[in-house]
Amino acid sequence: MTTRRPPAWTLALAAAPVVIAIYYWLVALDLWPGAQVGLYVSANAAFAAACLVVAARNRALRPVMLCLAAAAGCGVAADLLFYVLALVHDEVAYPSVADIGYLAAYVTMAAGLLMIVRRRTPGWTAPAASTRRSSRSAPATWPTSS
Repeated sequence: MTTRRPPAWTLALAAAPVVIAIYYWLVALDLWPGAQVGLYVSANAAFAAACLVVAARNRALRPVMLCLAAAAGCGVAADLLFYVLALVHDEVAYPSVADIGYLAAYVTMAAGLLMIVRRRTPGWTAPAASTRRSSRSAPATWPTSS
């Protein structure tokens, strides 16, 4: 009788509550700031790794998954940079260099999600058409001061 290995996603799902509990325990006891950062960033890092695995295995989903992996990677880089700045300086200036990574993460995540929507609804151009219509009527309805 052969034993089957559990799928990797079930192991990640089982590990998530343990990682979350350890993170909150470290925060509550104010222990090991570096470990707190590592556990905090591990969620985005695991998401990036999962997206890269899917991109390698499924050619049709590769552009979407690479875009989502880039978003998660930008989030990881921004978080690490923010925490390094926070450890070097007591207070991080706003805006900081880390904000570039956060903005890049939002843009690439939005692009990836848009690719998913466009993939599931081919030929659907309603949002683009309504945007064009509303932008044409916007100058006519702009409030003016009297």
